[in-house]
Amino acid sequence: MPETNAHILLDEFRRHHLHFQASITQVCQDDTIDAFHLALLGEDLEEFENAVSQVSRTELRKRDKLTRNSQNPAIFPDHSEWEVLQTNVQSMIIDLRTIYRLRVEQSHRG
Repeated sequence: MPETNAHILLDEFRRHHLHFQASITQVCQDDTIDAFHLALLGEDLEEFENAVSQVSRTELRKRDKLTRNSQNPAIFPDHSEWEVLQTNVQSMIIDLRTIYRLRVEQSHRG
């Protein structure tokens, strides 16, 4: 069975999520990563959060209009997966902001 665009997009969301999880783990373990690189990672993570939120709004409109069909499938067939993804991304953003603040404070102290 060929992959639909929805399946391809779902796989990309999952791949990006895993990438950001690994990046945040590395940042937590490596205190040599400077604030500039943390800010760049934060920008990328926030762009990803915006994409996840946009998908949510689109999916809800599809469900409300009952337009889900084989030609226009939902990206997240299990809504709970989207909820977990969104919660994890929001937690990663909070963690990254905290780490950024601490690194900036450390750099000012020398």
